[in-house]
Amino acid sequence: MTENLPEPPESQSPADRSATGSEFIFYAALFEGSLIGLALLLGWLGLCDPAQPLHRLSWSEQLRPALIWGLLGTVPLVVLLFSIERIPIWPFRQLSEVTKELVEPLFRGTAIHELLLVSLLAGLGEELLFRWAIQGGLGASGGGPLAQVLALLFASLLFGLCHYLNQAYALFTFAIGIYFGCLMWLAGTWIAPAIAHAVYDFIALIYLTRKVGDD
Repeated sequence: MTENLPEPPESQSPADRSATGSEFIFYAALFEGSLIGLALLLGWLGLCDPAQPLHRLSWSEQLRPALIWGLLGTVPLVVLLFSIERIPIWPFRQLSEVTKELVEPLFRGTAIHELLLVSLLAGLGEELLFRWAIQGGLGASGGGPLAQVLALLFASLLFGLCHYLNQAYALFTFAIGIYFGCLMWLAGTWIAPAIAHAVYDFIALIYLTRKVGDD
């Protein structure tokens, strides 16, 4: 009677776990890549920051500041990552629980290059959409500083809602959205939060999946 029951995750072979993880990576990469297309579509329709044209990028004006600010901006995020399980307060406890329940099953068996691919696509797609198109487009509507602040809050709210796993995770990603939006202001380009986003995601995925896998 039990011979047709599905094999429990604990008894799956390494090959089965790798296949499961690689399948998820495919769909995750497809989804993150689709955000790039959506952002470009919104930009084509006029919802984007006119001060940040994609077709005109220079090393001195955009790329160098983006690289510096992006890498520096990753440091507080990594410090926060290593603090989550060490500070026993409500938001951090829920964040720790949701990562243990979801990260390991979703990314089980994934290789380093697969984590890198998803991280790069997430940084590029999500920052193009939420910072360049939504925050940049709404902030450039002619309403002055108030419009820019409202655009920052609105884009960050959408960012948090689109990452809703539980209340703490939504609140965490809302705060991270504000952080990335301010990083774009400081650097003058959406590429800075895209770099910080991608680097942080890659470090976090390696840390969480390898740590969970070793427990």
